Amino acid sequence: MINPQARGSSYLVRTVENVSKNIDTTDFPIGVYSVWWVIFNNSAACSNGECGENDMLPPPSTPEAEVSPVRATGGIVGPDRGGQFSARLGVGKDAAPGQIIFGDALTNPIGAEIHMIVRYHGPDRWDDPEALLSQMGTFQGYCTPAGSLDAGTDESALSCFEPQAAMQMP
Repeated sequence: MINPQARGSSYLVRTVENVSKNIDTTDFPIGVYSVWWVIFNNSAACSNGECGENDMLPPPSTPEAEVSPVRATGGIVGPDRGGQFSARLGVGKDAAPGQIIFGDALTNPIGAEIHMIVRYHGPDRWDDPEALLSQMGTFQGYCTPAGSLDAGTDESALSCFEPQAAMQMP
């Protein structure tokens, strides 16, 4: 179980050529994580004056906001239950280090609103390197749709969830 209080810190550094971020966190379940940039390149166009899910789903419901979820990094949290995730993203699709769910990636490093999402993918799969890379490198890596587990299903096939997020305003 995750405690609801503040469990870490994050910061974002912006230049005209890229953004870089760091998230330090504690009190996470042991397992594999992926970290995602959710970039609102034109945050002034977000609905209701706030950027969020209603601007993304179904992708993208507010195209003027120029939303783009992009893989940042991945890693494993061990018995100390602490994690440190760092990443850098340059401008354009070619600068993305992995999966771009939709959109043009980062186009406005100085003016974009950037959300950083930490996603849990379950226990590590050391015995299967391809599976482990999928857990750390893709949004759905070894996730199951919520409520799809049968009574006889291996408990390591739990649904993914996002235990932490940070928002960085332009």
